[in-house]
Amino acid sequence: MIGIKERSRIVFVFDTDIDTNVTILKDNINSVKKYCYKPEIITIPQVQNLEEELLRATNVKNVIDIT
Repeated sequence: MIGIKERSRIVFVFDTDIDTNVTILKDNINSVKKYCYKPEIITIPQVQNLEEELLRATNVKNVIDIT
């Protein structure tokens, strides 16, 4: 966490079909809040096809352009 500056934007992408990820997600969010001053935390639930969701949510035309 040392490399994260204060007021950073932190994005968590999590899988919605595995129940155990909720606990891990909460733990990770709490860790960020504990070690980073006023982070902006964004959570993105993963849908069945994350690549299609990223295309829909951005101005990228082809998923290969993201990498």
